[in-house]
Amino acid sequence: MGRMEEPFVRILGPVEVRAAGGWASVGAGKPRALLALLALRPRRVLSRARITAELWGDAPPRLAANQVHGYVVRLRRLLGGEDLLRTRPSGYELAIDPDDVDEGRFEALAAAGSAALAAGEPDRALGRLAAALDLWRGPALADVPATPLITGRAAALEERRIAVAEHWADALLALGRPGDAVAALRPLTEDHPLREPLWTRLITVLALSGRGAEAVAAFGRVRDALAEIELEPGPELAAVHRDLKAGRLGGGSPLPSPLVPPSRALHVLPAAAPVPQATYQLPPDLTDYTGRTEVTRLLAGLLGGGRDRAAPVLMAVTGQPGVGKTALAVHVAHAVREDYPDGQLYVGLGGTTPRPRRPGDVLEEMVLALGGDPGRLPAGTEARASVFRAHVAGRRLLIVLDDAEGVAQLRPLLPGTGASATLVTSRDALPELPPAQRLTLAPWSTAEALALLGRVIGARRATAEPEAARAIVDRCARLPLAVRIAGARLAADESWRLHRMAERLAAPWQRLGVLRLGDLDVAASIAASHRRLTPDAARALGLLAALGPNDFTSWGVAAMLDVPSDDVVQELVQAHLMESAGRDPLGWLRFRLPDLVRVYARERVELGAAERDAAVRRMLLRSTEEIAGRDADRASLAAFFETQGPIFDRALRYATERDWRDVAEALARCRETSTGHAVW
Repeated sequence: MGRMEEPFVRILGPVEVRAAGGWASVGAGKPRALLALLALRPRRVLSRARITAELWGDAPPRLAANQVHGYVVRLRRLLGGEDLLRTRPSGYELAIDPDDVDEGRFEALAAAGSAALAAGEPDRALGRLAAALDLWRGPALADVPATPLITGRAAALEERRIAVAEHWADALLALGRPGDAVAALRPLTEDHPLREPLWTRLITVLALSGRGAEAVAAFGRVRDALAEIELEPGPELAAVHRDLKAGRLGGGSPLPSPLVPPSRALHVLPAAAPVPQATYQLPPDLTDYTGRTEVTRLLAGLLGGGRDRAAPVLMAVTGQPGVGKTALAVHVAHAVREDYPDGQLYVGLGGTTPRPRRPGDVLEEMVLALGGDPGRLPAGTEARASVFRAHVAGRRLLIVLDDAEGVAQLRPLLPGTGASATLVTSRDALPELPPAQRLTLAPWSTAEALALLGRVIGARRATAEPEAARAIVDRCARLPLAVRIAGARLAADESWRLHRMAERLAAPWQRLGVLRLGDLDVAASIAASHRRLTPDAARALGLLAALGPNDFTSWGVAAMLDVPSDDVVQELVQAHLMESAGRDPLGWLRFRLPDLVRVYARERVELGAAERDAAVRRMLLRSTEEIAGRDADRASLAAFFETQGPIFDRALRYATERDWRDVAEALARCRETSTGHAVW
């Protein structure tokens, strides 16, 4: 493909493709990531194995190859045909030249500008470097989901970007325009208060502009900022300070250019567009986001007003798998982002993955995103936390930390001062946080769930079968993830009647299979929490599923496990795999498994029928003992049995069918005491 007035693909900012009507974006995240991966390697084959690893990591869906092919088909429509996106035996190739990607043009202009500067031609260098910086529209790959290659290349491109901006300032200085260089450098030092090469340049050009007092003050600022994290000025900054004190900067010649080699540079923005990188890190808001009006208003009220706040704010959204925590956090973050003009950071913490991210690694990512110098980043977590807090102090940032493992992972990642706000999502209940900083997200109301189903499949189709639509959302437990999957399956095949989907969801043994589509998978979402449980809690989940939709007490759990249960109950509740059902008339605190968690545990937790039966037998015997101990409280017993008599009858039949005579007799004696049922 030949050279064009504009590049064909742009990745220095949001990813876009040049089309007949202007620049077009790629709608969905994974096709957008695939295009970015290919554009980073034009005319080079990207293998299918590498694509799968980049898009899904260690847990690709069963039909990953089919999904990748589907993404390729969509991209070809956008690109204009198969000539530009070619299938190769081992993978796919984007058949365009490097200079048809804005990144390739940036590198060519940057190299030409740096070479001209080194050759003593600052005038020519200034034009090339300015043209290179003009190609940037924000952080590289700004709207692309993180993958190993994307993350690494985005960081490398930002390193080049700051090098070019520094050389641009050097060219101004070499042309005898130190005043223009001051105007270019000062905003950069504000955005990157710990980046010594920028301060070295600023101090130099201030002195050369006859502004010695400002130069001294500038050195004091960077020295104090470094002292806060227990660092001394580096050799280049210290040398400039010595020259300043000795009067060797005010009347001498400009320093040789470039002052600092490109390898020493990182994360800067051109002075013509000083927009912090973090501004662009929020994922896109869902276009069909539904419900949660009151919760959204509450969170927006707590997080908004960043301009007027003097101390950082922390809010956490917790809840069971698939309840919509991340979608809500992103939706709220978009609603309040105008209150945080210094940017928004978004970091996935991997709390439910087999390897949650280490706080030190997350701190490195955030510090680099905020302009930190990797060469000056300390190794320890606490030291990195200090650097991070130094970068955040004085800024109004919104930080979204998604899928936190727990408070221990979070604590080093929180700002210490300033007007920033942090919004956390976690499946952990985060009990260490004050209640005012925690919001537990419940499943949707029926109306909210029906609204999303109607948006996905079309309102006319949903209202044509209202009873089936309601059955679908009820059997999805009104969880956003499950409703979205069911709706997407219906939308993919308009010949499906809603009552057919409702019938398939009615059978517990096939419900989880129906609620899986591509990388959306209810069972996998629950499994991510299940695999983090201790052995006792994991076993309890499988045993409690044998009780069906009935609730139970903590001592009932203890009887089933045949071990003390307080820690197990607390662990399951904290993981949002068990929920409180309130107190019964006898004063016992009761619990239950969420509907889809119970279906998952019954189907996926491997326990033998004999083990389940033995656990239920122990629980029933313990129930009769507990009820016998409350015989004197006749009024409470009567109120208790009034609502649960049918369950008692089922328990009696269960014991009789298994020839548990002692259990059946004990249950019968309970019934003689007062018509009703034993506690589960």
